[in-house]
Amino acid sequence: MGVDVRFVCTGNSARSRLAEIIGNKQARERDLHRLIRFSSAGTSVGKDKSWNSDYVRKILQTAKRAGDIDKYSVDDRRYENEPKYKKMIDDYARCIIEEFFRPREAFFRNEVIVQKGITGYSSLGLMRSLVGKDLIRNPHPTPCNYDPEVYLWLGMVDKHVNFMRENFPISTHIALINEFAGLESQIPNKFGETSIKPYLELYDKLDREYLPRVLDRLVVELGD
Repeated sequence: MGVDVRFVCTGNSARSRLAEIIGNKQARERDLHRLIRFSSAGTSVGKDKSWNSDYVRKILQTAKRAGDIDKYSVDDRRYENEPKYKKMIDDYARCIIEEFFRPREAFFRNEVIVQKGITGYSSLGLMRSLVGKDLIRNPHPTPCNYDPEVYLWLGMVDKHVNFMRENFPISTHIALINEFAGLESQIPNKFGETSIKPYLELYDKLDREYLPRVLDRLVVELGD
């Protein structure tokens, strides 16, 4: 029947998605697709969290650098003490993410996939279903909810692993992707980037360094 290995990032829009696609591609190329299946999820998907002023400021600064918005600053005192003002700024930050960051990230991610020759995607950034090709089973962002059928959960950075350890049963098989692969560097977020270059670099790093090692270790574990 094979096992399910799930990659986890924050929004399930770039890092974990690319890892899922590359992992399934490499599993097929190595004739391991019946043994190992990759999927992905995001810790923030479906969650309406309350953000602190540092995170809101980071979103606004990133949007200003990208030219998405004009100069805008947060009055920290009002943010911490006036609920209506805090809600207004939080809603503004959410709008920036949904109107600018996510569509741009989706476009860059899908354009990378097109440039790398993986079929089933549009260069316009509109993901098409790859159910028949089994590269990605769900084209929509998936929340990071516990699933007892998943053999291994791999987080991109510490906060993803911490989220799972805080919310999943203690016996769940959870690891950082770099540690599982025997590498030093975690996979940082590319959120807010305004060019395709960082996403091409992310793809190449996952494809050449991380996923081959993840598959190698899984073959050893599952063979024991």
